[in-house]
Amino acid sequence: MHVTDGVTLNVIATPQFKTTSISIDFLAPVSTLGLSQRILLAQLLETSSADYPTQTALAKKLATLYGASYGVNVYRYGLINGLRFSSSIINDQFANGENLTQEIFAFLKQVIFRPLASDGRFDTTTFDRQQVNLIAYLKSLNDDKQYYAERELFDLYFKEKPELATSLYGDEPTIEAVQNTALYNYYQQLLTHDDIKITVVGDVDADDIARYVADWQLPSRTSGRQPIVYQRPVTTAVSESETQPLQQSKLNLAYQLPVYYRDTHF
Repeated sequence: MHVTDGVTLNVIATPQFKTTSISIDFLAPVSTLGLSQRILLAQLLETSSADYPTQTALAKKLATLYGASYGVNVYRYGLINGLRFSSSIINDQFANGENLTQEIFAFLKQVIFRPLASDGRFDTTTFDRQQVNLIAYLKSLNDDKQYYAERELFDLYFKEKPELATSLYGDEPTIEAVQNTALYNYYQQLLTHDDIKITVVGDVDADDIARYVADWQLPSRTSGRQPIVYQRPVTTAVSESETQPLQQSKLNLAYQLPVYYRDTHF
């Protein structure tokens, strides 16, 4: 369904499941800075909001919704960066007459559009903690030498397009340089300019879902079909080696095939 320009709702009504799954994707062209900013945003938005300022408060709210799940993650799909808010909740028919579907949409509206922020910046304590935690985690990943070798291979393979080489855990120097105010401004821009794809799967009524989404009053945005598939120019094979004091060697290989998504031979 067309909600407004740049906002699409896809409802897959099926009695197959006892739960209803919801995902809200904010989509933009891939970039190293954008991917790293979204990863830090995911850490912030999954653990707090203005209405639920702590993880405990958030967990208590989800408990009142019969243990609904809620998460925020980042993905790269070809040339697209995605920030995804997702939730799963039991079907209304198992909730003693409660309209849980409407309640979870109200909850998602709160956590997406009312972040824990004031005066044009995220809560300082929360921002600093999540940034430090994420950087520490990224540094620890280098201890996994298979992962390290994979990252080095990606850097080599996507030398001409480094934004496709960036780890989905983020880029440490980029995340370290992100300022609180700049990230908040980026999020406000994301909310008003990104394409939005909302997907709902479960035993639901499509008209009801459309009504809940309409309550969000999403502004229209300029929507252009963005290319998804990256067709890397054919190049001569390259190799690179590095020596470290290890117990085992790590060999990572990348292959380039002349077949792309949805091609005849895919």
